[in-house]
Amino acid sequence: MDAITKNQIEKERLSKDRNALVVKSNVLLKDARYKLSATDQKVIIFLISKIIADDKDFKHMRMSVQEYCDLTNITRGGNSDKKIKDSIKTLSDKSWWFKENGDETLFRWIDTAKITKDGYIDIVLSDSLKPYLLELEKNFTKYELINVLTLKSKHSIRLYELFKSNLWLHKWKVSIADIKEILNIQDKYKEYKDLNKRVIAPSVKEISKYTDIKVEYEPIRTGRYNTDLIFYIEEKRGYQMTWETILNQEKRLG
Repeated sequence: MDAITKNQIEKERLSKDRNALVVKSNVLLKDARYKLSATDQKVIIFLISKIIADDKDFKHMRMSVQEYCDLTNITRGGNSDKKIKDSIKTLSDKSWWFKENGDETLFRWIDTAKITKDGYIDIVLSDSLKPYLLELEKNFTKYELINVLTLKSKHSIRLYELFKSNLWLHKWKVSIADIKEILNIQDKYKEYKDLNKRVIAPSVKEISKYTDIKVEYEPIRTGRYNTDLIFYIEEKRGYQMTWETILNQEKRLG
């Protein structure tokens, strides 16, 4: 196989992977309170995109070491093997308490992980995630993986998923206290102007430029203070999606 053919096959594979569907239960998407970096979120979401609609159990999700490096911005060579192992271990060690119907369960993302001698990483997601990722028939949100891969901010990724889950309503009203809890920034940005400058405005701008939705928002005042936010969410259509956004995505992903 010549180099041109190999490159073409790789481009086709990357295109297929990037356009894979991510499907999550809205319960997990809206109610979970976890703290992950942008990179960690992308790895988990990439793994979820490997789930097939009729899967009844979690299989070994396989990615090449190079795919993992691309997701995590690890440069191959030198001590990259140690960085890969440390990165996977860090993600595997992440856990959080998930509250549902009054019960609280300690969740983990990853059950097992293996790096094979022929250059692949096999990961099995934690069994506790099964009700929220497998055999979903209602109350779920889906989107194409590429929309998350293009985002750099951890807050943008989290908000994008929440916006997608509320797309059918075309708007989402949420208290500022709740959005800070969702993003795990309860102890930061005491004033709305700081929250808006550091988190909300840049996230909305990034999402509107690089994903399949366009978002606008406004604060709502109660008395003298901003207490809530209302987001207006629209799916991009026509030229705006077919050329403008796709070109932005391609430029960012390379």
